[in-house]
Amino acid sequence: MIDFAKFEEKQNELLNASNEKKKAFIQKFSEASKEEYATIFDGWNLPSVDDFIPPAEPWGEKEFPAPPWSACGRLVKSLKAIPANKLWHPPLWFAIHVKCVESGFLKRSFFAFHKASQPNGEREIKAILKSTDDEKIDICLRDILRHAGGIVVRYNRTVYLDCPTSVMYWRYHMVQETKKHSLAKDISEEEIYQCLLESAVWRQLAEAATTRKTIIGESHIRAAFIVFMLNKIQELKRTESEEDKAKRVKRIINRVADLNQRRHLGFLEPRKIVKIFEKDEKIKNV
Repeated sequence: MIDFAKFEEKQNELLNASNEKKKAFIQKFSEASKEEYATIFDGWNLPSVDDFIPPAEPWGEKEFPAPPWSACGRLVKSLKAIPANKLWHPPLWFAIHVKCVESGFLKRSFFAFHKASQPNGEREIKAILKSTDDEKIDICLRDILRHAGGIVVRYNRTVYLDCPTSVMYWRYHMVQETKKHSLAKDISEEEIYQCLLESAVWRQLAEAATTRKTIIGESHIRAAFIVFMLNKIQELKRTESEEDKAKRVKRIINRVADLNQRRHLGFLEPRKIVKIFEKDEKIKNV
């Protein structure tokens, strides 16, 4: 059983600590040997993941923030040793990552990246260890915690949005879920995954699935939405800013919720739901 209370207590204690203590944690995080790495989280009560064996072929730093489809399968296969219903929990991902670092599958510096487009955790850590800027020290610590498993006060949103490995796992899960439906039989798994790699699509989909727009939480409606977005992805990519992309996708999701009120989408097959989306004038004009 996962001890959320102790884990959250230790995380909050660190997040609310003085910047000297935060900096000391970052230094220990960066300098501990592989054999000592697990001791960084002493007292956090991380769960046991003895059955999980990381893949032999390591990931590179450029792969880590948003792993390509070609890199996903071998890690997902290893993660099958852990029940999927436990992979919602930040403490479990911290434990998984301890084994990944110990085995050499991941370097701990990967967790310290700040910009996903230009990941360089070693550079970030070196700069912080020389810095006296309280805000930058705090940002670096939060980057490490988010990417190493998530900040528990954000709960399942952190698993969906903050931790690259868990985000990859749940994207992969949605790909497999979508492929179970006949409307996706002629669409490759990689095409679906590429759609979910679009940050505006994934962020809004994840937000909707974990908040009040629970209609997207239903697997067959979610599959219909993903297939529909595949047809709009090139148009979306031509949108100038990430903010505008997010707004467009959010408007579509809001419209899906409205359509459900009128058309009871939960009782329809995914193919019929897609046709409703395609014919809806408000969605067309988003």
